[in-house]
Amino acid sequence: MFALDNPGPGPVYCFRMRRIRVGVLDSSALAGQLLSRIIQEDPRFAVAGIYPRFSVLADSLTQDRLHVLVADFSDEQEDPAELVRRIAADGKGPLVLVLANEGWANAERLQAMRGAGMSNHILRPANVFELERIGRQILTNAWAAWMIRKASNHGVEDPEDHHDPDLKPPQPSAPAPEERVALRTLVLAYGGRGGLASLEQVLRHAHKGPTRILLAVVHDTRQATVDDLCRLSELASQPVRFVVEGEKLAFGRIYLVQGGGDDLKIEVDRTTRSASLKFVEPLAADSVYTPSFDRLAAEAATIFGRGVSGMALSGSIPHGLAGLKAIQQKGGSTVGLAPEALEVPALVKEARRIGLVQKLLGPDDLPEVFASPACAATTRR
Repeated sequence: MFALDNPGPGPVYCFRMRRIRVGVLDSSALAGQLLSRIIQEDPRFAVAGIYPRFSVLADSLTQDRLHVLVADFSDEQEDPAELVRRIAADGKGPLVLVLANEGWANAERLQAMRGAGMSNHILRPANVFELERIGRQILTNAWAAWMIRKASNHGVEDPEDHHDPDLKPPQPSAPAPEERVALRTLVLAYGGRGGLASLEQVLRHAHKGPTRILLAVVHDTRQATVDDLCRLSELASQPVRFVVEGEKLAFGRIYLVQGGGDDLKIEVDRTTRSASLKFVEPLAADSVYTPSFDRLAAEAATIFGRGVSGMALSGSIPHGLAGLKAIQQKGGSTVGLAPEALEVPALVKEARRIGLVQKLLGPDDLPEVFASPACAATTRR
């Protein structure tokens, strides 16, 4: 039996995502410092560099590995559209968010920059200190642009329709009969688009015992905020937390991880018999599908065997199928939310059709499966 920490009250932690690396190109040192401070205060971002002119940026562009560039080109001598083209590099370079003075940003110039690869533009206030006021607009634009790029997944319009060529879904088999299913000690839930809303259904109706852990991997296109955590915590009547590096799995805890971060692995300390979550570089950098539920579920099933349950939330296929299959093969139980209540029911329907979901859960079923005693999770040597 592996040991799990006593949770105690505990704070709500922030998920250690791979931060979006932002560069600031601005000839004003004060403006550069103000923008970098605004960006750095948001946990989603990291300031990769402040550049007073394009020539300095050009020398550091590859080394600094920018994801987004917030740039004021008004003091540059070269054609701004050409600068945007060189930075964006046909979609291979960072996203370019232009900060422009109202008089400088005429329609012709904006159209040329947009054609060269500009993601968006924001009108710069006359007073440099008013940058504080539009800081939220800058961050919202940067975040939205980056999430759109990740979701597009090299030209695929909807990330939920993206099929990983390396993932081979299980072959169809007879659907499993309806049965009474008890959730085990460690419950791994997976959701794609609409996953956050379906997770709310679970937390609203489920009465959780003190000996169960719920770890939800949600690749929703809408990223959860701290406000979402507070709402989810109220529904669950206990803290819902983002996973942090080295987080030890503890009884009675609810953890949330999102797409767009580093991958996760479970590390077991054989001396203390404790299990913790570690971040590792994903196989595909900056993928909306990392952390990978399928890899995490397969690892958890190998370590804990029958002590793991899988839960399918809203989402598309094939993501989630391989993880549910791995749990089932090691003797764990698998369930799915009733498809009629889901924004995207494809995952649950397909998992049910090929026998990877033992029971479909409506609102009335959730209290029962969570109230039943959890099985002990044991590590396999």
